[in-house]
Amino acid sequence: MGLFVKDLILSVILAISCKEYYETILPKRERKQNWISETSIFAFVLGFMVISETPIPPYIFMPVRVIFIIWIISQIYYKTKWINNLILSVLFCGIIWILSSIVVSVLYLLSIDSKVAEYILDPVWCSILLLIMSLFSYRFKGQMDILKKGKRFHYVLISGIFSVFCIALLMIISTWDENPANYSIRFIFVIGFGITSILMFYFICNIFIKDMHIQNMQIETALINNQMSMYQNMEQNYRRQQKYMHDYKNQLNCIQGLLEKKQVEEALDYIGELTGGIRKSTDYVDTSHMIINVILNQKYQYAQENGITMIMNVNDLSHLTMKKEDIVVLLSNLLDNAIEACKNLSADKVIQFKMVMEEGSLILSVRNPVSKPFKTKDGKIISSKKDHKNHGIGLMNVENVVKRNHGTSSVKCEDHCFSFSCMIPV
Repeated sequence: MGLFVKDLILSVILAISCKEYYETILPKRERKQNWISETSIFAFVLGFMVISETPIPPYIFMPVRVIFIIWIISQIYYKTKWINNLILSVLFCGIIWILSSIVVSVLYLLSIDSKVAEYILDPVWCSILLLIMSLFSYRFKGQMDILKKGKRFHYVLISGIFSVFCIALLMIISTWDENPANYSIRFIFVIGFGITSILMFYFICNIFIKDMHIQNMQIETALINNQMSMYQNMEQNYRRQQKYMHDYKNQLNCIQGLLEKKQVEEALDYIGELTGGIRKSTDYVDTSHMIINVILNQKYQYAQENGITMIMNVNDLSHLTMKKEDIVVLLSNLLDNAIEACKNLSADKVIQFKMVMEEGSLILSVRNPVSKPFKTKDGKIISSKKDHKNHGIGLMNVENVVKRNHGTSSVKCEDHCFSFSCMIPV
């Protein structure tokens, strides 16, 4: 009974380590019932218990069954290609084997009694493994997705496998060497190589992560510059329209002159041309904020041209202190996505937009129908280009703007209707 309890405790420790390892690197598979995704730790515990309670196979097959169990369970719970998962399983098993070998070697060097060493061996290396995986998760969780872009993920995996392979060879040499002096020297060399490998793996991950951050910043900067250039041109057009409105007095004088000369038909034709031009040039929205006016009126006109109705609720935004770049990114991405989504519909093309200042905060919301619904979790879109191709692009930049201005946001998609809302303190 005591042995069973010990095996159970060790299996739990290994399961937690395995869960930390995989959840740092891979996303979970989507389930209709969310609680199913949280049972991975119980599956790992069951797998390790099966290994510990079944007869020990020949030495060469011991790591094979560990790799197989880990690979099967992780393939069920995490999204990845089977070959990548197999490499990850081999890497995790290699870490287990190296840690246990190092602990055995240390116990040998310390001349600890064989019975005591056998009793404390597994708890020691399991505890060390849990510590390493916890540190690994703390440092890289939420950032490993960046590594999977391009060939970066494979480079990291290959470097890890190479390090494990080299350390394994050195451990084999040091473990079975009968000369204590040579054994100590080689053991020190193995420890040094192991530390070097860990540092190499750490710096490789950091380099790739920083490289991707730089690329993302360059893409975002280019997007912002392009959008700002476009809206600067729009602002110039807007000013020209204002000058045109200032000339309205002259237009009235011209009409008055035609009427005084009793040229009624000419006056009516001129009025028709004039009102048509004024109708096109007059702003639908006036928020007392130049940039917001330019964006909202341009998007409103574009929506009308595509048969889309825009219902806007705005108030005086003249005191809004957000940077122009942030306003452009925020509004252009949200409204472009909404218009593109409505263009794919045959009916109910209605966009509801709200942007108001209330009690020292900017309240912004966009609501529009979509042809294909997509999933959200914790107020964020679950990545899937097929499901939200109209809303996935640009929302990352929108989220960055909201966070940069210390705001909060929420995304929902219910009953074929997309809605985004945020509140930003000003």
